[in-house]
Amino acid sequence: MAKKYQKRPDDVAARAWSRGYLTPLDLFKVAAWKTGQGLGSLTVNIEEEIEARTRAAVDCLRPWRGKPVSGLADDAIWEDWRETARHAIGASADRSGLLGLEGVGYPMATAILDILDPGVWPVMDRWAVITVFGTQPGGRPWPGTRWQHASAYKAYARHLVTHGAAAWGSSLSVHELDEEAMRLSRNGRPPPVGWNHARLQARALAGKLDPAAIPSLPRSGSMMPGTGGSCVMRTRRDRHLTRARRATPPFWRGPCGPAWLTATRRSG
Repeated sequence: MAKKYQKRPDDVAARAWSRGYLTPLDLFKVAAWKTGQGLGSLTVNIEEEIEARTRAAVDCLRPWRGKPVSGLADDAIWEDWRETARHAIGASADRSGLLGLEGVGYPMATAILDILDPGVWPVMDRWAVITVFGTQPGGRPWPGTRWQHASAYKAYARHLVTHGAAAWGSSLSVHELDEEAMRLSRNGRPPPVGWNHARLQARALAGKLDPAAIPSLPRSGSMMPGTGGSCVMRTRRDRHLTRARRATPPFWRGPCGPAWLTATRRSG
């Protein structure tokens, strides 16, 4: 029987969207639900740091609020999803985004996103990763350096809403699908008949940093408005990517979206 603190804290989302950030208590509730342990590290964070980093994440995610990814097939929109996740979650190498908080690793960061909007953001943990990506030759789990980055997170979510939906039901949200994937591996059950693992790109080798997770130095004038608040700096590489997806639907707007990128191109 699950303990009280292991109950999903759905009450956190409405308050966080309303005020624009998570409080320390909100963060502890998510951590207790996600892991049930390791809360000591979170106490090192000062309240102002928690507010600033979670506010930046909420600002990044707001354009995607209430837009479920079930059935989504458009590559350009999925690329925007990846970029939004990348900026909200950040990188542990430079302590940006949510990963700049003590005690918040990649699985925990995805749990924060999931609590805010379970129809859009799945939880990505080691158990569900085994179901989606399989294991290394010899049966060993993939190291975190291979899957704890935004490109793998996108591949993971897309696999859930395609193969996962076919196996467990197209009416399930992406979070409900990640729970099915987690339970499968955790209980040692085999994948559904006909299940194919997603391809885990060899973008990051064990012991080395994922280059895409580290923002390069911005051009003059390319710093995001209010960098102490929303997302991270946009780079020349980001702008090249944006030119390739000018057909992005109008709903993707805000501090991480095309409206800001267009202004950046003009100033650059």
